[in-house]
Amino acid sequence: MIITDIYSFVVIHICWVTVHYISAHLYARHCTPWSVAGIAFSPVMTMAPHCQSLRWCIVQGATSINSMWITLGTWCVSKLAYVSMICPDYTKAKCK
Repeated sequence: MIITDIYSFVVIHICWVTVHYISAHLYARHCTPWSVAGIAFSPVMTMAPHCQSLRWCIVQGATSINSMWITLGTWCVSKLAYVSMICPDYTKAKCK
């Protein structure tokens, strides 16, 4: 059903937004701290497994969010195009 599909779409979108947001903050806090030690250990921390996984979550989250916006935009435009093909003159009584 369409309601189930929309619900799944919204839940997945909220999950990716949450993963992206949390990962970005954790990466900034644990992998690139604001200190002299943070600058000194930055090359080492870049290769740390937790920093690599957080970077993966940030990149994949951003890609998924971008794809979902493109999907939503495409769906909206397709609905508008369909309505304009069915009823090009909105003043006609049969289109209301």
